[in-house]
Amino acid sequence: MLLLSACASPTLKDFQDKPSAVNFTVSDARPNTDKIDFNGSLAHNNCLYNVFQLGDSYTKPTRIVLFRHDFEGALGARLQNKTTTILEYRLYMNLRTGGGSGCVQQEHDAGWLAASRPDAASSWVVDIRATTGGKEYSVLAVTKFAEVDKNMSYGDEIFFAMRRANALLIEKIGKDLPVM
Repeated sequence: MLLLSACASPTLKDFQDKPSAVNFTVSDARPNTDKIDFNGSLAHNNCLYNVFQLGDSYTKPTRIVLFRHDFEGALGARLQNKTTTILEYRLYMNLRTGGGSGCVQQEHDAGWLAASRPDAASSWVVDIRATTGGKEYSVLAVTKFAEVDKNMSYGDEIFFAMRRANALLIEKIGKDLPVM
């Protein structure tokens, strides 16, 4: 993925990683395929044409570190001594302008980027699956480029999309956690 890896890694301004104040842990159980850059396809007739998966090394902080901070920032003491296990956390830049003919959701992990999800065209797509307290949660957040503030930098757009997905998952998990 020469195009994307040649760019400097977007960095979240004024972010400082710090240990959890409530002994909250995020365990990373994602497959290695979630952690690497992936250029979908160079073939125009392929369902993954112009779809790029951005790997862990693409942003500073990584998506797992950002998730832990967002999660603890939102739910605080409700996470005391808890662990969330991240099973999947994929970040895609979808530059397609529409789905390819014959593309179906079951063809590949990123199948929802095809004709079955025309709303995912020209967007950031974040797909997260995690467990907390033995229960599994998931979110698929599509942020169209047109929805992003035009004054945002490229890096800010990426963090906006990740934080939006994080917030959606945190909301789901938070509903099942006891209120302190």
